[in-house]
Amino acid sequence: AKMSKSLGNIIDPVEIIGEYGTDALRFSLISITSSGQDVFLSKEKFEIGRNFANKIWNASRFIMMNLDDDAPAARGRIDKAGLSFADRWILSRLNRAVESVDASLEGFRFNEAASTAYEFFWHEFCDWYVEIVKLEMTNKGPEGARRKKAVQAILVHCIEDSLKILHPFMPFVTEEIWQNLPHEGDSIMVSAWPKADKEMFDDEAEQEMAVAIGVISSIRNIRAELNIQPQKLCNAIVTAGSAKSRQAIDKSVEHIKALSRLGSLEITDKMSRPKASSFAVFGDCEICVPLEGLVDIEAEKKKMMSKIGELEKYTGSIEGKLRNKNFTDKAPKEIVEAEKAKLADARVSLDKLKENLKRLEN
Repeated sequence: AKMSKSLGNIIDPVEIIGEYGTDALRFSLISITSSGQDVFLSKEKFEIGRNFANKIWNASRFIMMNLDDDAPAARGRIDKAGLSFADRWILSRLNRAVESVDASLEGFRFNEAASTAYEFFWHEFCDWYVEIVKLEMTNKGPEGARRKKAVQAILVHCIEDSLKILHPFMPFVTEEIWQNLPHEGDSIMVSAWPKADKEMFDDEAEQEMAVAIGVISSIRNIRAELNIQPQKLCNAIVTAGSAKSRQAIDKSVEHIKALSRLGSLEITDKMSRPKASSFAVFGDCEICVPLEGLVDIEAEKKKMMSKIGELEKYTGSIEGKLRNKNFTDKAPKEIVEAEKAKLADARVSLDKLKENLKRLEN
């Protein structure tokens, strides 16, 4: 149903601003709309923008807390000769994001521009690069000090360019943060728009980081599916199916161990799976986590069998409803589709549980 003032179901933007913030309103509206399409708008949609504004603020605060007092404005301060492969990756992804945002804005595809900036900042810069360099911030000695300076320059460079490409969508939070960073000029609003540096595009670093992220994500998924507590260290065995994947894993061993909460990481040419282990595949890599001593296998098997039984009953009841002609012919189409979606989700969960149970039994 369309919004109607007389029906009392209209959303007042002033109320949204009071509850979620102006930047949240702007960003949410831009990111959920696209040219020529109607969207269902509810108050909950504005949580997207509010959560993102909080993420920008918290990430920026972390960076500012870890800058030396003499940290300069970022542009032109990066020593390209001493970059790690993670540095090369994030700078490549940043410049590709700038290029993509530019193209989207020129084509008036504002939601695409906002989405690209969001994906880069949250899921590449914050989720991966910031977490990786946190591990390096505590290194001591001359090499640790040199590395810290290099990381600071990259962090400031990435946050500054991110704020600039986000500024058209979220002007207030980006201006406030920019004013507190090392910067040149009076306002982000009139500062130079970032230009994509194609010399920073790095296919090799992007491919290597994709392998590292895939391995880490696979191990994290195994931990989550089997309820392995964060404080418990796992061991993992990884087989790389190509020289490129092996090289990528070798370069990122310490990152994989730290971000996956591993006690040890064994890299082999041929997988020999221990009994009672969980297994995942990413690209040409096979990842195995031995479970002996890590989880109570019998207790976990009982839990899983109980959940499987509950889900089988649940899927059976939905299947019965969908076989009922009275229901499918008379119920509104959206209700029938919702039941089909519930069934599809339940089947996915059921398949995963059965797969995990099989891992524990083998």
